[in-house]
Amino acid sequence: MRIKRMVQAVGTMVAAPLLVLATSAVAHADSDVHWTHKPDNACLEPAYNVWGTPNDVKVAGCHNTVTFWHDVHQSDGSWLEEVSGKTNYCMTAYTDHDVYVEPCSGNNYQRWDEIDTGNGWKLRNRQTGECLDSNGSSVYMHQCNDGVYQLWY
Repeated sequence: MRIKRMVQAVGTMVAAPLLVLATSAVAHADSDVHWTHKPDNACLEPAYNVWGTPNDVKVAGCHNTVTFWHDVHQSDGSWLEEVSGKTNYCMTAYTDHDVYVEPCSGNNYQRWDEIDTGNGWKLRNRQTGECLDSNGSSVYMHQCNDGVYQLWY
């Protein structure tokens, strides 16, 4: 009887850490994404300054083989939109309604909720509460609405 209890105790000591490890594994996968503006099929792209550093966001003609963003899932369910190939540069929006690319800090100005509308995706900024919008030539932040100009796929 004593040996049986000892075996159970050892089994519990071995199983408990394995159970913790199994349940703490990452439940998502970061991935590359190609955001395309639904109304005009223009791609959301980082814009670069003369030194080759990303500093702005634009819409331009799409090239299906090019990926411009890397989605980095955050523990609160939001996403960082990191410039593909330029790690540590993230899409950022402030209350001035403009959209930028800045060094990643992970603050709420760089966190985006990806909302599936069933007809496309809305990208809502965690800090401003506004959605990524475009008129086909520029990208900006606007109060979230049901308009097609805030839809991306």
